[in-house]
Amino acid sequence: MRRAPAHSIVAWLSLGVIALIAYGSLYPFNLKHADFDFWTVFSQLSWARAGRVDRVSNVLLYAPLGFCVFLWFDGRVKRITAAGIALVVGALLSLAIEMAQVFISSRVPSLWDVTLNTCGTAAGAIGGMAWHMLSARLLRSDAGAGTDNRGAWCVLLLWFGWRWAPFELQLNLAKFKAALQPLTRPEFDAWQTLHYLVWWIVVSQIVFAMVNRTRATESLLAVIAATLIGRLFFADPALIASELLALLLLLPTLVALHKVSSAPRQWLVLFLFAALFTWDALEPWEFSTVAGSFGFWPFMGWIQAGMPINAPWLLRLLFIFSALAWLLHTLGASTGLIVYGLPSAILLIEILQLWLAGHRSSVTEPVFALAVVLCLRVLWIDKPRRLK
Repeated sequence: MRRAPAHSIVAWLSLGVIALIAYGSLYPFNLKHADFDFWTVFSQLSWARAGRVDRVSNVLLYAPLGFCVFLWFDGRVKRITAAGIALVVGALLSLAIEMAQVFISSRVPSLWDVTLNTCGTAAGAIGGMAWHMLSARLLRSDAGAGTDNRGAWCVLLLWFGWRWAPFELQLNLAKFKAALQPLTRPEFDAWQTLHYLVWWIVVSQIVFAMVNRTRATESLLAVIAATLIGRLFFADPALIASELLALLLLLPTLVALHKVSSAPRQWLVLFLFAALFTWDALEPWEFSTVAGSFGFWPFMGWIQAGMPINAPWLLRLLFIFSALAWLLHTLGASTGLIVYGLPSAILLIEILQLWLAGHRSSVTEPVFALAVVLCLRVLWIDKPRRLK
């Protein structure tokens, strides 16, 4: 009998998805007071069809539910039974919510919505099957052994900070519907998708280094869910079509990468991550023959601009610098090499930007890089085992 995977994480994810569906479907919770009779309420459900956007939203809203519930029961029961349980849970939840919407005057309860929600649940369960099969092929021989957990946690928290910025909490239905808009008419950008894919590969490596083998993919799933839910409530735009496409490609890419031994894989990830950062810093690569000025005083441009707080830019920069330092540390680079080498590389990029029109070069970003490395140095107690 095959061993059941760790279920505690997906159990909480399932409950979280149910709460999120209930919130989005019943907000603002101004239910009319009336006597409840099941058949009377059920008879008020029509077959009214919503618009295209609402139809797509009804399918997509329940896909995470089918995905999580399937993974919750997979391993406890047969796979087809787990899919059936997910389908029943999705259908019953949808029916209960549609019946509750009978008591909300602004809602149009519909059996057509129940049908679409059930289809979304089925699609999610199929996605859960694909996730299970791919994660079973994912080799994680370096799980839990890549780096000191405190340094990895620091990088991961900066990732959450960047993705949730600017931390403007919005609890309303308009925000919830706006989050699904990019999914109804998705516009994908190949270059942006590549960025998100590489960033998520780095985050995956961090997660895999922090947890043991049995919880690796479940922990990655939790990080993905936390990132997207945080964006749903704190960031704008909440969901980005290119990132969702990158997440669909993430697990197959990880399976392919983990066929390579640890050290070459880490070098490849480091190269891709650093190359993207360098490309973005020097884009559009149109150098002039006349150099601009260089700011030798850190933060002077920011002070002269009135000290505005650009949280997404700052946290993105801190995440990139800390991830670069973490990858080098995992590969066994000495602390001295990271302390001197990373800020020097950032300084070289700033010098090259002198010949780029529209760029303001200064010592600020190298100082940020140095500060990040020195902070991580405090967290690095033991030199990591060199990956093979």
